[in-house]
Amino acid sequence: MKKLLLMATALLFACTADLFAQKGGETTQDGSQEHPFLIENEDDFLAIANAPNNGAGLYYKQTRDITLTSKDVNSTDAYYIPNFKGIYDGNAKSITYSMNVSLPANDRSGYVYIGLFDTLYSGVIKNLIIRNSFITITTTKDANTVDAQEWYTGLVGGL
Repeated sequence: MKKLLLMATALLFACTADLFAQKGGETTQDGSQEHPFLIENEDDFLAIANAPNNGAGLYYKQTRDITLTSKDVNSTDAYYIPNFKGIYDGNAKSITYSMNVSLPANDRSGYVYIGLFDTLYSGVIKNLIIRNSFITITTTKDANTVDAQEWYTGLVGGL
């Protein structure tokens, strides 16, 4: 009987230890390379915009495919994440998004940043798939006022 009780206790301890180890793994996200912030949905992705120092030195890892809500922007700055400085591992997952951008005729501030990320300052984006995404740009500018400094990309607006 003592053996049976001892075995049952050991089995219960082993199951409980495994449960705590899994729970501990989920709660130890600190943005380090070993414990990156997990990006599982749109809210997690958009929260990157609020990271201190634009995420400098922080690691992010996407865990599933994400679709972002379509965005309508009336500005030369059309993006989801500004001035990214972290390390983003898409983990071979995808992001799908669409953006409708109206560029104002009187805003001649120079560069136009349009993309998923605004600019990439010492940041890294790897293993990310952009799927079924599009950016529609409408401009009220006359063809003669097109500036060579304007350029458009789907991932990063400026480097």
